[in-house]
Amino acid sequence: MRLLALLSLLFFLSPAYTIAQVFPSFTAPDTVCVGAPVNITNTSIGASNYYWNFCTANINTAPDAVNLGNLGNQLNWPVFMDYAEVNGNYYAFVVNHMPGSLIRLDFGNSLLNTPTTVNLGNFNGVAGSVPNPEGIQVIQNDGEWYIIIVGGINNDPGRTKPYILKVELGANINNNNPAFTNWGNIGNLGQPTDLHMFREGNHWYGLSLNAVNNSITRFDFGTDFNNPPQGLNLGDLGVIRYPTGIYAINDNGYWRAFVTTEQSGLIRLDFGSSMTNIPTAVGLGSFGVKLRDITIIRYCDDIRGFAVDGATNQFIRLNFSSLSAAPTHENLGNLGSLSFPHSISTLFRVKDDVYTFTTNVDNNTITRFRFRGCTNSSLANSSQKDPGSITYNRGGIYNITLTIDEGQPTQSSFCKQVVVQENYASDFNYDQAICNPLSIQFANTNPNIPVMQWDFGDGGSNTSSLTPAHAYPAFGDYTVTFTVPGNKCTAPVSKTISINVTPEDVILTPDTVVCAGASKRLRTSAALEVCWSPTDYLDDPTSHNPVTRTPHDITYYAITKSTGTNLITNGDFSSGNNGFSSQYTYSSTSNGEGFYYISGNVPAWHGGLAGCSDHTGNGNMMMVNGAAVANQVVWSQTVTVQPNTNYAFSTWIASLHSSNPAQLQFSINGRNLGNMIQASSATCRWDQFYTTWNSGNSTTATISIVNQNLILAGNDFALDDISFAPVLLLRDQVSIKIETPVVTTGNDTLVCQDFPVPLRATGAATYSWSPVTGIRDPLSANPIVIPPQTTEYTVTGTTVNGCVAQDKILISTINKPAIHQLTADTLICLQGSVELRAAASGTAPIYQWQPDPTLSNTGIPNPIATPSVPTRYYLEVTGDNGCINRDSVLVDFLPYPEFKGPGNQVICSGYEKVLSASGGDSYTWTPGQYLDDHTIASPAITPFSAGNYSVYIRDNTCGFDSTIFFSVRVNPTPLVTAMKSGDINCVTHRSRLVAVGAANYLWTPALGLDSARSATPIAAIDKTTEFIVQGTNQFGCAGYDTIVVAVKVEEEPVFRVPNAFTPNGDGKNDCFGIRQWGAAEIREFTVFNRYGQRLFTSNNVGKCWDGTFKNTPQPGGQYVYVIKAGTVCGEITRTGVFYLIR
Repeated sequence: MRLLALLSLLFFLSPAYTIAQVFPSFTAPDTVCVGAPVNITNTSIGASNYYWNFCTANINTAPDAVNLGNLGNQLNWPVFMDYAEVNGNYYAFVVNHMPGSLIRLDFGNSLLNTPTTVNLGNFNGVAGSVPNPEGIQVIQNDGEWYIIIVGGINNDPGRTKPYILKVELGANINNNNPAFTNWGNIGNLGQPTDLHMFREGNHWYGLSLNAVNNSITRFDFGTDFNNPPQGLNLGDLGVIRYPTGIYAINDNGYWRAFVTTEQSGLIRLDFGSSMTNIPTAVGLGSFGVKLRDITIIRYCDDIRGFAVDGATNQFIRLNFSSLSAAPTHENLGNLGSLSFPHSISTLFRVKDDVYTFTTNVDNNTITRFRFRGCTNSSLANSSQKDPGSITYNRGGIYNITLTIDEGQPTQSSFCKQVVVQENYASDFNYDQAICNPLSIQFANTNPNIPVMQWDFGDGGSNTSSLTPAHAYPAFGDYTVTFTVPGNKCTAPVSKTISINVTPEDVILTPDTVVCAGASKRLRTSAALEVCWSPTDYLDDPTSHNPVTRTPHDITYYAITKSTGTNLITNGDFSSGNNGFSSQYTYSSTSNGEGFYYISGNVPAWHGGLAGCSDHTGNGNMMMVNGAAVANQVVWSQTVTVQPNTNYAFSTWIASLHSSNPAQLQFSINGRNLGNMIQASSATCRWDQFYTTWNSGNSTTATISIVNQNLILAGNDFALDDISFAPVLLLRDQVSIKIETPVVTTGNDTLVCQDFPVPLRATGAATYSWSPVTGIRDPLSANPIVIPPQTTEYTVTGTTVNGCVAQDKILISTINKPAIHQLTADTLICLQGSVELRAAASGTAPIYQWQPDPTLSNTGIPNPIATPSVPTRYYLEVTGDNGCINRDSVLVDFLPYPEFKGPGNQVICSGYEKVLSASGGDSYTWTPGQYLDDHTIASPAITPFSAGNYSVYIRDNTCGFDSTIFFSVRVNPTPLVTAMKSGDINCVTHRSRLVAVGAANYLWTPALGLDSARSATPIAAIDKTTEFIVQGTNQFGCAGYDTIVVAVKVEEEPVFRVPNAFTPNGDGKNDCFGIRQWGAAEIREFTVFNRYGQRLFTSNNVGKCWDGTFKNTPQPGGQYVYVIKAGTVCGEITRTGVFYLIR
């Protein structure tokens, strides 16, 4: 946009002319390593002061942007601005397009300050009431300050015609009353937009862009600004369409200007050796945007342009390979609230940062852009002639800039780029593919390495990935080298790796015979991973325990990724909180996040967590209440390792709470590696995670498990069985043979019903027949079967290997003749005979009886049997179909009867007794006197005197008989008499009963009697009762009598109470009571001492007071009683006193 920079600012332009012979220059190395010294030698000539910047702002990054707003609320369609520095103070001038005014911004000592605003008005009206100004340039010439402005609108009656205007500030740039001169339309101005001023020799020139007539006007001001300039319109130069912004730059003595347009993109004007030449216009393309203004800088070896897109409000970077070539562009987005950005100012530096301004027409604001300087150098800047050595702490391309004679006309700069290379901490791991051991997955441990070179040791290489996979042609040892091409700071890494698989007994399943159609589970020893091959018929070829359903013989191979000796101390926490370190706090109570404890009892540590057991179910674990700090060490231990060895780092983890499961990561020597350790959301489920690591040149390793969960809630987990061990690939095989047994039995058979049939089976080791009905030995290979009906038998054979096969045999039966009306087993008299009878089905059954000697005819259905001993006779009947049926009849003898009589008898005189005899069919008792029937088995006898008797018994079946004798003795019966002392009334409450005439007595009813077995019981009853007394003599004979005791309600009730008692233990008058009250219902019987203390109470007429209270004998003296009772004579209450005498 402008060529001449104010000498008090450091701009990235070459001056238009040379005032003195000064040359900035220095030498420095092209390439160094991070941290290495950069030695700088100053070779400048003629300089009076120096300013070194060792970390100049990087214009290849996106700038920061801040919108300064409407400064002083004075901005109204701001379009262009320019600024200058005078005596350490900075001033900027902004033109408002509508309706038209000039605003001064006083920044003070820095363009980064918030300025104050001064409105210089609308040019005192010299450009009309609506001047619509646009381009502006601030010029100092011969100690005087000028502002040149172009503006105006074509063909609009209400607006000022195009013009060029001069503002004279005099010697003070902050003059608030400048003079304004409108020079009018010079050089065929057509809605002029941007203005660029430059000086060649002693002459001042200007270039104005004309938007309406697509042309450029060149002004020639001469050596001062006292007179109107001469104007020459250069035309459209063939390609210019609606130009909007211009920037000129000297390209090694060749002047070029770059013009932005709305309709024809970016245009380059090649002027040659002088800006006063007629330029050649070259179209550079539109880039798909509408550029509004542009500025360009040389940045050491780079050339960058910056522009604004007024249509889409974007900040654009243009990348030039040279100023003679078309640039590429980058859209950096809307930075700093751009809104119809109209212009972009000349770049300026403040310390290590570079800035520029943009005016925004639509929101009446100004945006400031900042390209930050870096902070990666040991020294940011210096004003020394020889700054010495500096270092950089990060890799990159850095620009060292030397500015000499800053603030003087001879100010100039020199820039040199230094490439700082990272010293990448390079190492790599490798992992042998378990299913393809010749395939190796490599992984460099530093993800920041930008370029790489792998040499795999077999002629293969890779330059495109930090994690390549490589397939080797054969097992063996290979030297693998990793380098960072072009980086002299990173040493190559070489390792000799062994590509082998070791034969080892890792399959626990022996060579096995499997039955056809059956499955077999294969098992391996514990390993990190397993790969089975071939995969045919396996449910999961990566499982430690897959199931095969192979239909044929097969050999399986298993390769396991197994570990050697665990190098971890106390990895199972059996030794408690020992052998490891943690950045968490050890506590036996869970005090919150960031605490852990070693135990096997989770609820005892934290009642809100799941009650999980440790991984093996019977030990300790590390219980953790996780914090939300990234890379905080949960567990760590240092171990000794062998160089260039692959190790597996593994752990088991379980969630103690379902929310926000733990996210951890393995870390070795401070570098995270492997995938995330992600605990399950299901509590108490133990999962194993592991990663592999190659030790390289290391002899020790600090291995850690670090937190990666940044959410505070939840994140509660347990660790157990941590392992760090060498890892090997082991290979084993197992053969599976399929057995298909064939079991056979005989041909189907037709037999008679109930006929025994021998069965036979072959082809197995053991057998089982079914159904078992009729089979004598169902587990035999050759059992005998007697089928009850037609039956199909199945034999199941099992081989020595447990394989099973079956065969079937059908045994069809034909019916045997049915035997009907067969004589039942029978009894006969000794030397007697009996007819045996039978009938059979069929038209002509054949009968055969045996044994023969005692049968009248063995070939007929009804022979006569005359056995001399008990005999079973067998019948065999042959039917029409030849089948035989058999049955039998037992003929036995009737036994001699067991005749029984009554035995000797004792009878009480006057009483009846039943006699009993048995064993016969007829009975005769003698003598018949005193019997109710002398011809029955059980007659009743009532004798009056003793005597001898007999009974004759006879069996009518076989004529057996017998006579049985017995005696009868008659004992006397007692004569019992019952008497009473009298009846009961309201005066006499009891009656004594008396019985005589016997030895023992029993009174009924017993209720109301003091003793039912006494000869003289006392009756205490409340209603008239008839008592029966049974008297028994010494012979056990009983006599009876009755007596009635009447109860009469008459006379005044009399219930007496004793007036004294003597509890001295002599058995006489020892207890105070009311037993003589008879059948009275006692409501209350209470005794009090003379102080009113209750000593005894009862509602039982039989209870009495023994003269004690709480087992303590009471003193002799007077006591009070209260008695309440219900009697036949009514309710009574008795109170009184009595004496306890001791």
